[in-house]
Amino acid sequence: MKNMKKVIALAASLAAMAVVFCSCAMEQAGTGSAAASGSSGMANGGLTLLFPIILIVIFIFLIIVPNKKRDKKFKEMLASLKVGDTVKTIGGIYGKIVSLKEDLVTIETGPDKCKIVFSKSAIGTVESYDVESEKLSK
Repeated sequence: MKNMKKVIALAASLAAMAVVFCSCAMEQAGTGSAAASGSSGMANGGLTLLFPIILIVIFIFLIIVPNKKRDKKFKEMLASLKVGDTVKTIGGIYGKIVSLKEDLVTIETGPDKCKIVFSKSAIGTVESYDVESEKLSK
């Protein structure tokens, strides 16, 4: 979440710079002499169009591509779940998978071995057994 806030702030600052750059380029194109405005007007117009295109490409690489990679990893993790895996839910509950159905996961948690049923999408991470045993022993 912190990373996403940084990316949004960067995109907003880049958009602000694009607006300033475009307005400056338009002012320069309008104040040029009649003889020079023919060739420099084309160059400024090209730069005015080029900057937003570059901004969009940067936006795609900063936001869309990393999200696709993260979603792919998450789907692979959900597909590889098996009985006996130790998991942590998005709510912070640690447990061991005792049953898997299409979209439902039953985990066993706590010293009383309480069984709780979750949706597969509620599984946040698959934890190693050593990490859970260290946390429970503390």
